[in-house]
Amino acid sequence: MDLCERCQRIDLHSLPPALDTTADGYPLATLSQIVQGAASACSFCRIVTSCLYNFAQHAEYLTETTGPVAAHADTVLRLRQGVPDRGDGGKLGGVQLLGPGSLKTNIPLYAKKDSPAWLDGDILESNLCMPLDPHGLKPSQFVKKRMDICMSQHEQCRVSFSGHDAERQPPVPPRRLLSVIPSKQENPPPDIRLLEIAKASGLAVQYAALSHCWGPPEKRPPCTLRGNLEKHKESIPWAALSQTFRDACGLCADLGIGHLWIDSLCIIQDDAADWETEAAVMGLTYEQASLVIAASAAADSSQGLFGVRRRNEFAQLRHKGRRDSGVYAYQSRSPKYHVDNGPLNARAWVLQEYILARRAAHFTRWGVVWTCCRDPAVAVDEYDGGSGGGRSSVHQIPHTWENVVRDYSRRGLTYKSDKLVAVRGLAAAWGERQGKTPFCGLVLEDMPLGLAWFWSGHGGEKLVRDVVGGVPSWSWASVTGRVDFPMRENEEATPGMAVVSGPIRPADQVRCPGGLVFDGSLVKEVDARIGPFECLPSYIEDLRAIDPASEPLRHLVPGSTAWCSHTNHDEQFYMLVDRQRGNIGWCAFDEKAEAAGPISCLPLFKESVRPWYMPPVDTAEPFCMWCLVVRRAGKGDGFERVGWGRVLDPSWIEGGQREEVLLI
Repeated sequence: MDLCERCQRIDLHSLPPALDTTADGYPLATLSQIVQGAASACSFCRIVTSCLYNFAQHAEYLTETTGPVAAHADTVLRLRQGVPDRGDGGKLGGVQLLGPGSLKTNIPLYAKKDSPAWLDGDILESNLCMPLDPHGLKPSQFVKKRMDICMSQHEQCRVSFSGHDAERQPPVPPRRLLSVIPSKQENPPPDIRLLEIAKASGLAVQYAALSHCWGPPEKRPPCTLRGNLEKHKESIPWAALSQTFRDACGLCADLGIGHLWIDSLCIIQDDAADWETEAAVMGLTYEQASLVIAASAAADSSQGLFGVRRRNEFAQLRHKGRRDSGVYAYQSRSPKYHVDNGPLNARAWVLQEYILARRAAHFTRWGVVWTCCRDPAVAVDEYDGGSGGGRSSVHQIPHTWENVVRDYSRRGLTYKSDKLVAVRGLAAAWGERQGKTPFCGLVLEDMPLGLAWFWSGHGGEKLVRDVVGGVPSWSWASVTGRVDFPMRENEEATPGMAVVSGPIRPADQVRCPGGLVFDGSLVKEVDARIGPFECLPSYIEDLRAIDPASEPLRHLVPGSTAWCSHTNHDEQFYMLVDRQRGNIGWCAFDEKAEAAGPISCLPLFKESVRPWYMPPVDTAEPFCMWCLVVRRAGKGDGFERVGWGRVLDPSWIEGGQREEVLLI
């Protein structure tokens, strides 16, 4: 927490007031000096530099790698007192940073409890839990306060995601729970043992569930195995628990919650049958829990719930001439930032845990973030408690199932075979909530739109069809990699979209697991040739003018690049060529390399080629057809997906013979 010589001279009390327009502000240092100070470990220079990079227009004066832009290197940054908070008696809660151009941003302050500035009453006190502040609000006190309010006042938080009242109709608990019994003595840890609950017992208990990262193999958390199951039923030694597990058990004891569910301890990890049974109801476990405890900042279970800020993220500043004033400037981020960017949120399993949770306490590196069903898009950040509570979007309920898939596909899985298992509970709850039918990672009622997924990665990323376990080729769950859909994130379909595939239904799942039957659909064989595309054409006139052997098409008819966003050029596109009609569209293969063997197009739906933000001109405007690129699957009658594309010739499907098509 060292300060450079310039920052040591700052006195908060002497800074010009925020509303004094006659003063230019206290000259702190030039932009170059601030960057140099940050590189030399000055904690306040680092905070200022961080604020500069967070400013939307920072590229005008600060590069990502080389420091200040030459034109602004000698620009002086200035400080003013922040605007006093009227709701807190006019106390000072921050300083304004003034810089080049339109730069004006706020650096928050807080006064440590019982410090000179706190006793003077002119600096905003806060519940910031800094390493230097032993008097901060205990996380368990904050969680208990929020939970008491939620349980007594929020009717909507009693109802599970799928629509059941989990409070009035106590849920059947998971097969096993940890029993957490507080010690009757002073300070000793609670007694922990594994409780096995018979389904016929009718026992209904309140329990919490832990959401955490397992980490790499060398950081594997404590597990229940067939060999130690009976010992765990007798007692689990406190010393045998990892730090995160201890913190979660201690939190439950403080909250008066007598039972805790932790996956590694409540599922027998070397018993495949037990794992399969419990994994199938894991979504329900989180949905019915009274509280989900999320170890958002921990990359493995050894790191605990209660993260500590790095010392260079806050700086003690002089106030009224005192260096030991107890006033700290600190880096400020929204609650959403700390939840979204923590190690836990990169896990695929955690998506259903977050969405299904009725109440959740997210333990981030900067504090506890609370979310509940009253407003799932709002969190209350403990660390802004002194200024009325910081509120920002954290976890919104996705508008469509395709949005769930978009988010889920960017997350990591240790075992590819878990691709559908890790979202099974959410899919079931989603189906019950929406009155729809989940099937192999998609929703039957959303087909054929949901079948039109495609790669959305960048650079060296690519889709790899390496998921085992009988996942059908038409499901996004058959590949590893990020996927997207043609519809916008807030819509189930784009305007003017019309189905051309015919009715879709599941095949006989005994004879053909995961199969889809298209009744009265069309499959036509095509050729695929490397497409010389710089922009993807949207009109058949442009497409017909392309010679596959020509140079890249650089100029298109105005308006014809409606779909091409210039962000998907890492993809290799191919020309779709009909032997009689010539160029009819373009396509991309799921695994980048051209699929072996003859390929065919299976049309799904058609839509206008005009951009979504432009209204239709008339009923005869051009349209295109989204299609799957498929090939025969072995020697059977079915087809398998190998890619996707667009057919721009509207007459291509006219006169074709429709038949029953099996997609596997």
